[in-house]
Amino acid sequence: MKYLFLIVCSFILLSSAFVDNPKLPKPFKKQFKFIPSGLSIVNGDTLSVRSFYMLDHEVTNGEYNAFLSSIEKMNSEKYEKAKIRNKEWSKQLPMSHVDPMEETYHLHEAYKEYPVVNVTHQAAKLYCDWLENRINEKLLKSQRVEVRLPTRAEFIRAGAGNNLDWQYAWGNNKFTNSEGRYLCNFTRIPYSRMSRDDNDELVLKDTKIKIDYISDGAFFIAPKNSYYPNTYDIYNLNGNVAEWLGDSDNQTAGGSWHDYGYDVRLQSVKTYETASPMVGFRPVVTIVKE
Repeated sequence: MKYLFLIVCSFILLSSAFVDNPKLPKPFKKQFKFIPSGLSIVNGDTLSVRSFYMLDHEVTNGEYNAFLSSIEKMNSEKYEKAKIRNKEWSKQLPMSHVDPMEETYHLHEAYKEYPVVNVTHQAAKLYCDWLENRINEKLLKSQRVEVRLPTRAEFIRAGAGNNLDWQYAWGNNKFTNSEGRYLCNFTRIPYSRMSRDDNDELVLKDTKIKIDYISDGAFFIAPKNSYYPNTYDIYNLNGNVAEWLGDSDNQTAGGSWHDYGYDVRLQSVKTYETASPMVGFRPVVTIVKE
């Protein structure tokens, strides 16, 4: 009986491990990183988060253009909803001389590995639906996955892991490593020149101060695998482009290249009512049981 008990316990543990860490098919498993079940702190509440996979980078122009090409002739209505709003560069940054970005960023080969931006929340969800179909086509009929945008709790979990007090994916509040290299893409301004109002919005004490966009190595957006991956081998959860969330139609997490250091925390949330050159996205995958 003793040995039978041990065998049963071993089987249960192995079964639990398998369920909590299922395998994705090639070629997706190389880019989607497994995030084990655990906890996240959201607005002061400790929430339980089930295991999931997250894309290790923000969806790129090359990946998104492949999606657009696949639906352009098949579904014109869906294509209109999903297409890139490249005019948002000049609409939202009218004094920044961004005409070249508007004309080349989304299509030029040089930007193929850069995060796609200027896509709506609805467009990001359409991409997830398309990717879900692609993955499921490679699975047995008895296996199915769901591809979607991450919840805020999942986003924080992917960045902080079991370190619930982490505000940045590298673990401390410094923005450079021991060699003086920046750890993410954000906008720099001396702390002595800023303050916060009652709504926690940034207020500049001197509107004529010089704002530093480029010392982190990127004037606007950085390529998908820039800086350093975190403990789950995921890039750019802080800064670069803010990322659409799945539990809200207009909220993003993580801040962007256009935000300051405090606003690129894992806990940071910002609202956008439309597509923006500051906003991209990345999908998560969960296993659907029969």
